[in-house]
Amino acid sequence: MVTPINPSWEQRKLSECAGFRRGSFPQPYGNKEWYDGEEAMPFVQVADVADDMKLVDDTKQKISKLAQPMSVFADKGSVLVTLQGSIGRVAITQYGAFVDRTVLIFDRYNQDIDKTFWAYIIKEKFIDEARKAPGGTIKTITKEALSDFDLMLPCFDEQKKLGAFLVSIDNLITLHRRMYYQQKRRTYICIQRQPTTIPCCSASTINNGFPFIKKAP
Repeated sequence: MVTPINPSWEQRKLSECAGFRRGSFPQPYGNKEWYDGEEAMPFVQVADVADDMKLVDDTKQKISKLAQPMSVFADKGSVLVTLQGSIGRVAITQYGAFVDRTVLIFDRYNQDIDKTFWAYIIKEKFIDEARKAPGGTIKTITKEALSDFDLMLPCFDEQKKLGAFLVSIDNLITLHRRMYYQQKRRTYICIQRQPTTIPCCSASTINNGFPFIKKAP
């Protein structure tokens, strides 16, 4: 028996629901002392936020122990959103990492929030805002504009159900996409392995339009 979804949803401003802050990194970026070395940790930049709402398995840069006190740490399970370049990419972190200033961290919630559901509605809100932006792209986003985002929220139990449902749909899409590309690759390999047929003769025509056959060179 399917449990009916509670139709009670509330419209809230983002700032009413959650607090956020940018990441940070010491300047200048080019200082080699800020990277790698013993006890270096993952350092998340825009390029490390993947399209599947996760971080890449291994961040491009590692932040040094010296630079870590001047950055911001996001725990495993934090919701991040990119603020520069590809604005609006969202991830739920699968490991703890320090975060660059080009990425925003939701670091507190003012009510019961399921983080998976939260990540999906934030992603959808940025997609919606991009549709309304000139050229279909958000060029920049201010703290004030982000705080003023209107969001529709159900009760916590419904958030959990919807979050789990959306994850299952995404997993199914990923599975079918993988199967499609695997089949496409197998088909390509089979075509490449087919023997090439070289004709022993070819057709040509004479001036009056009647064909005659001659051996292929």
